[in-house]
Amino acid sequence: MMATLEAARDAFAGISGIASCKVGWEANISPASFPLIRVVPVRITPGKPYSNRTAEALLYFGSPIANSAGLENVYEGLFDLEADILARLKTLQGRYIETICDEDRLDTYKLMAIRCELAGVDVPVRCGIVCTSVAIELSAAAAVVAPFTSLSLESEAADWTPDLNAGSITRELNGAGATRTRMTVTGSLTGPVDTTALLGIYADGVLQGNRIVVACTGAAVPFALQQTFSATAAATFDLRATGDEEEFTFAGVTMTAERY
Repeated sequence: MMATLEAARDAFAGISGIASCKVGWEANISPASFPLIRVVPVRITPGKPYSNRTAEALLYFGSPIANSAGLENVYEGLFDLEADILARLKTLQGRYIETICDEDRLDTYKLMAIRCELAGVDVPVRCGIVCTSVAIELSAAAAVVAPFTSLSLESEAADWTPDLNAGSITRELNGAGATRTRMTVTGSLTGPVDTTALLGIYADGVLQGNRIVVACTGAAVPFALQQTFSATAAATFDLRATGDEEEFTFAGVTMTAERY
C-alpha cells in the first residue's frame, strides 16, 4: 500500500502552488509548509479479487488565515485547490467520497479534507505527464497542447516514453503483435466568453474516437476525456485542440496512459 500512497503523493505534489505534499501528518508543521496537501491513510480494506486492497484516505489541504484578504478569499482558494486534487484523484482511478469543509486541526490555518479511496498495489496507470499552465492561439488547425512541464507518475515499464517538450507519451509494443492503450486527459480550459474549443486524443497525429466540446465562459472550465486505442505498431499520443481564433489557457492538464 505504501507504493499506492506514494503515487498519490507524487501526483498531488505536481499541483501548481503547493509548498509541501507528504504521506502522513507530521507534528512540526510550519508556515513554510503552506499551501499543503497531506495524504493520510485511515483504513485498508479488501479490494478487487484476490490479492488487491483499497486504502481509504483523508487528503488534507489548507492555507493560512493570517494575512489573507478575508476568509471568503481563503475559501475560494481552497475550493480551487479541491478541484485540482479531484482532477488528479481521477487520473489515479481513486473514488471520491466527500469533502469535510471545516477541519479545525490548527488555529491559524483553514483546513479541509477529502475522504477518498485509493486502489491497491496494481494501480493501472503506467505513465503520466503534467502541464501546469500554457496559453495557445487556437484555430481550425489542431494544435498540440504543450509544453508539458513535469512527470506526474513516472513510467513503470520500459515501453513508455513521456516527452515533456512535445507534450506526448510514446508507447512501444515490446514485440507484441497488438496492444490496447487507454489514455485519460483531465484539466481546465479558460477562453473568452462565448467561444468554444474542441479537444481530442491523437495517436501519431490521427484523432482517436470523438472530440469533446468545451464552451468557454471567461473562467476556468474543467474537462476530462478518455480513449482506448488498439495499436499494431509503436504509437505517440498527445492532446490536440481546435477552436475559435482566440487565445485559450490550459491549466493543470494531466495525461496518463494505461495498457491492457
